[in-house]
Order: sequence, then structure tokens, then C-alpha cells
Amino acid sequence: MANFPSNFKVLAFQQDTVRAVNTAVAMRVYCKAPATTHTTPAIGITNTAFSLYTGSTVKDASFATAGTATLGAGMGTMGALQDTINNTGFWEARLVASVRSDVTFITSSGILVDIAEADAGGLAVRSEAGAAVYWETTTGFKASACIGLESESGGRFLARRSDSTVWFSHKVRDTAVLSQVTSPTTPVFQPYDFVNFLSAVDLGNTSTTLTSSFSVYAESQGGTTRLLRGPMVGTASGAPGSFTFSDPPIFGNPGERIVVEVSSADIVAPTMTVYGGRGRWTS
Repeated sequence: MANFPSNFKVLAFQQDTVRAVNTAVAMRVYCKAPATTHTTPAIGITNTAFSLYTGSTVKDASFATAGTATLGAGMGTMGALQDTINNTGFWEARLVASVRSDVTFITSSGILVDIAEADAGGLAVRSEAGAAVYWETTTGFKASACIGLESESGGRFLARRSDSTVWFSHKVRDTAVLSQVTSPTTPVFQPYDFVNFLSAVDLGNTSTTLTSSFSVYAESQGGTTRLLRGPMVGTASGAPGSFTFSDPPIFGNPGERIVVEVSSADIVAPTMTVYGGRGRWTS
């Protein structure tokens, strides 16, 4: 059990687990355009091409170049990809178990992100959770996990951010205000006053022969990335092991999610669980 300062009140505990390849959510994408213009919105990823669609075969011309971004060609980082998606005005992307400087490609024949919720009808990108875009583990040589509302399994997409929202804010109780977030084009946000914390990391099988390492970052959506720990390097033929930050845990600043990234040039079948939560400083 972590030892918390006396002036810190825990509001909720959280854990995020990576159990297999291609299960770490790099980002979530939500289509907020009306059905009159985006009848069957969808995401398409083929090698280094990331595309957004308004219909089953019609690309969204407001995104990148004629609806397609070439990963690595001016779209080499997750931050650049997120900004380009958000600049359309019709879509919104939130980074989850990734930070803005993470690269979106390794080679011309491989990509770091892979869509596992393929949905020709566009239901995934219009769902309350948005569509998940996953890290392609064996190409990217990494596994990632996140502590923050962005990675929680429940809740609407508009609430899945650690920096500002109306859904979980204790300051907003008015029903009329809450009803506004049901229309994605007119969200109402209130700033959070809590912080996320990381108390432990358990690493399983991440590498067969080469050393692996992990780093801990803190970042708000669209904000500056801070390196909190690492990179911490393990031994050959295994993972770095289990690390407990108990006296006290690692705390982010208000608005920051915490991202743990494990990397190895020989990563296979990674298993990792990060433990943490959120709370509030009382003084």
C-alpha cells in the first residue's frame, strides 16, 4: 500500500493492464460531425496511411490531404496526428497510453498504430467511448499503459480527459448544463482540481533476449510532456521487473494523465499492470 502525504485525499484507485500484443490504446477518436455530413464515419489504417471517412468509401476532405495522412511524412508523431485530427472540427482525438512525441511509424512497411475496432458502419467512432486506435506492439517494439480518465473503461468520450470535463466535476450539478454535453458540438467543460498518481508497475514478459526499459511520463491533452522517471533498464532475457513507488507515489500535476511506456527491440507478448488513481491536495 502506498504511503500518501497527510494533506492528500484519495478519490479513486485505478489500474490499467496490457495482457497481449496490440491491446494498448494509443488514442481514441470520436466523430462529432452531424449524420447529414458524415453518414457512416470510419477510420482506416493501411501501412503508413491514416484516413478518415465521411461515408463507406468517401474520405473526409477536411482531414490532412484529401482525407489521408501519411504517417512519418510530416505526421511523424502522435501529437501531430492528434492536432491534425482535431483541426478538422468534425473529429476529436484524445491520446491515451501515448505521449505527443511518440513516433507513428518505424519503417515504410509498418505502422505503430492499428485500428482493432474496424466498423464500416461508423458505430465505433460515434459510440460513447469513441474508437480505439491501438499500438501495433511488434512493429513499435513497445507496450504502454495509462493512469487517467482517458483509459477508464466507463464513461462518455467527452469525459475521458484528465484536464477538463463537465461529467465528473463536483462543481457542476445543474441539469441544464449537463444536458449540453449530449450534443458533441456544444460541450461545456469545467477544470478539474484533482491529480493522478502512480503507485506501482508490474512488468511481465516483454523481451526474450534483449534488455527492456520503461519510462514514466505526465502530459495533458495537447500540452507539454514531462519525464517523471526513467528510462529504467532491466536485464537481458526479461523485463525490468516490478517497481513500487510507495513513499510517496508519483504525482502528476492537475490536468495530466500518467503514461508508462515499456520498450525493447525484441518485445514479445508483453504483460504489464500499472496501479494508481486520482486524488486531491487538501492544503
